[in-house]
Amino acid sequence: MRLFVPAEHWRGAGEPLMFEQRSSGDLEMKKIVVTLIMAAAVALAGCEKVPGPAGPKGETGAQGPAGPQGPQGVQGVQGPKGDNGDAGQSGLRTVQADGVVSCDATEALVSVFCPGGGALDGAKCNTAPTIGLCLKQR
Repeated sequence: MRLFVPAEHWRGAGEPLMFEQRSSGDLEMKKIVVTLIMAAAVALAGCEKVPGPAGPKGETGAQGPAGPQGPQGVQGVQGPKGDNGDAGQSGLRTVQADGVVSCDATEALVSVFCPGGGALDGAKCNTAPTIGLCLKQR
């Protein structure tokens, strides 16, 4: 017994497609659907298993190289002003005279200056005043 498909399902040559006949596209589609169902079954089969216990801890690896230096941080706030310190002792003292300048017995005359522009004559200037610099000896 042969059953025929209605005319709207006929192939291009005008021959009707019977139910016993299958086109090659139908077989390919069936293969694809079966393959997808099998792949989904395999993928979902692992989902219902309970994971086993954790394995033993492995050895610690070697330390890696140091990374690059980071950017400079922002400047901090200014601190409070400190107390005044004691006066320092430089061991220098200036002396001024209209003639010869001299230092104390514990000091040495290390420099003579003539602010009036005159020439030096030993420890005095040709024009007044004469300024001397005395250094404390140790």
